[in-house]
Parts: sequence; structure tokens; C-alpha cells
Amino acid sequence: MKRAIVFALILMCAHVCLATTINVPADRPTIQAGIDAAVDGDTVLVASGIYRGVGNRDISFHGKAIVVKSTAGRDSTFVDCGQVFSRGFNFSEGEDTLSVLEGFSIVGGREWERGGGMMIGGFGLSAPKILGCAFESNVAYDWFDNNVDDGESGEGGGLWVSSSSATTFPIIRNCLFRNNIASNLRDPYFYFGRGGGIFCAGSGVVNIQNCTFYKNGGEGEDIANGGILSASHTNVIMTNCTMINNFGGIYSDGSQISLHNCIIAYDADQSVSCEYETSNINISCSDIYGNAWGDWVSCI
Repeated sequence: MKRAIVFALILMCAHVCLATTINVPADRPTIQAGIDAAVDGDTVLVASGIYRGVGNRDISFHGKAIVVKSTAGRDSTFVDCGQVFSRGFNFSEGEDTLSVLEGFSIVGGREWERGGGMMIGGFGLSAPKILGCAFESNVAYDWFDNNVDDGESGEGGGLWVSSSSATTFPIIRNCLFRNNIASNLRDPYFYFGRGGGIFCAGSGVVNIQNCTFYKNGGEGEDIANGGILSASHTNVIMTNCTMINNFGGIYSDGSQISLHNCIIAYDADQSVSCEYETSNINISCSDIYGNAWGDWVSCI
């Protein structure tokens, strides 16, 4: 038994000792190149700067359990998508909470339909940790094909996230969402953008902690979901979050939303709006005030 324990400890030590730090751009020229060179347990450490172009947008972890972290935080490290049709990061290959992104500003993303700045989920179950990041001036446009609008509005200007698990779920912590837009180019008076800051989908949990939402919008006739839209069956848990001056606060499309120690203030629509009777809103220790179309109204 003692030999088995000693052998296990040796293996654990070997794993820790073999973990590598890959520096960008010193060791690899782009963020994606750094990730491609990493294996589970490694850290990709990104120096301050503005990262643009191929290899620095549409970045994927490819399912790896790694940490991608800036050296100086989001105020000094930018993933600039350049307002071309691309987003900053895609998490769609089974990443879990051992896949960590920390300390980046993701700006200028443009995507059709889902996730102007970042997508989590897509066609695969993913549940990374997103820590200390900023999502700014990203846009999710409505999708149309062959010049014909299919009625699919833009969803999640800053972030589109899908969760299908109540045990392993995405964690969004200490992030800023500012000036993101979910848009509808074709018919803004009939369809509307959904979730300027974040759009949450799926049947699992999305955990949002210590985040700030400022001046996010959903373009179109109904702008009530400028901050966050949560679609049917999703369980969104928000703790210590501040939502201020958005074009609408939170919109529930039949989902469950829990707010604890949050602020929703000075939004251009209602604080919280609900589409269906199946929406379930739980609020505790939170302040809601100064919203243009009402504070403690609708489904709260």
C-alpha cells in the first residue's frame, strides 16, 4: 500500500513538473499558436498588447485543459477582431472548468446570429471558466441566406453561451460587458436582437458572478433584453452583478433566473421582463431602481 501511495505521488509530481508555460509572443507569435503548442496542464501566458489578425481571432482551446492568461490584465491586453466577421474565442470542443481564459479585452467582434465576441457551446458541450475579461463593442447580426431573412435575430452581442449540465457548467466571473449589440439588420421593427450583453441557451446552468453590464443593447422593436436574455429551460444564476444604463435589463424566455446581491438601474426599458408563464425569477438582497419602464414590475 505504501508503495502504491508513493508511486501515485511521484506521478502527480511528474505531471506538475512537466507543466509548461508558453509565452506569447516570445515563444509563439500568436495566441492560437501558443494554444496549439500546449498540452493539458500548461499555461499560455500572453504579454500586454493588441492582438489582431489570423491566429488572434476565432481562437479555440481545442478541448484542452489549459490556462490562457494575460500578464497584465484586460486593460492592457486586447483581442481586436477588427470589426470583420469573426469573434474572439470559440469554446465548442468539450472544454470544462479546467479550461480557463483570464484577463483579456475582446473588442470589435462581428458574427452572424450568435456570439459577436465569444461563443460557448455551439455544437458541443463546453463549460470553461472566463475570468476578468471585458467584452466591448461586439455585434451579433441576424442571419439571412441568399438575401432572404430567415427571421433569426442576432443573439448575444458580447457572449452566446449554451449549457446542458447542472453539474459542469460555464462560469463567467469578474467580467465587463459594455456597448455590445444584438442586432437585426433586415427588419428591426418586426424582429429584434436578443441579449446585447449575453444570450443564454440550453437546459443547464450558467453561473455569472461579479460582472458589470453597461450600455448593451438589442436592436429592434423590443429592446427589453439589452443586458441579458435567457432562453427557455436555462438556469441562470447571477451573484454580485451590476446592470446599469442598458437598453433593458434581463429578459426571460421561459427560463429560471436567480439574482442575489445584484443591481439593475437606469435601464431604458423594464428591469426584468418575462415572455412565458414558465419563467421563474428569484431575487434576493438586490436593488432595482430608476428603470424607464418600471422597476418591480412584470414577473417580479
